[in-house]
Amino acid sequence: MQGNALSRRYACENYHPEYSLDTDTDTDTDTDTDTDTDTDNDNALAHFEKANLKGSFMAHTETKVFTAHVPVALAEKVDQLASRLERSRGWIVKQALSAWVDLEEERSRLTREAMADVEAGHVIDHQSVQAWADSLGTENPLPAPVVP
Repeated sequence: MQGNALSRRYACENYHPEYSLDTDTDTDTDTDTDTDTDTDNDNALAHFEKANLKGSFMAHTETKVFTAHVPVALAEKVDQLASRLERSRGWIVKQALSAWVDLEEERSRLTREAMADVEAGHVIDHQSVQAWADSLGTENPLPAPVVP
């Protein structure tokens, strides 16, 4: 499949030279003005692929560069994934960050939902849960307590 990725990149560069896929590694230190080569590569490929699929060029998605220091072992894992998936580091990081943000948003939603249940009195008291748990290993286990 590497041939596919390379031919897509070649086609993208030749179809739109302004979206040239630079392969230099960004070694700059932490600054907000860094250019993220991997992000640029992904944006160029995404733009080309969308245009190729839709038959017309779509507007660019606005992006923002983040710079982060990560442990070398984590960076190496990201590089291995990028190589195996034939994707850029930027794409891998965007996928991971997007999944983490989605997870945190869901966790926050569930916490707010649980707090609303507590405020509304939809709770089971500790003694009922403890009595039920203690009965589980006996001959006559109690039915699980239910929310009133």
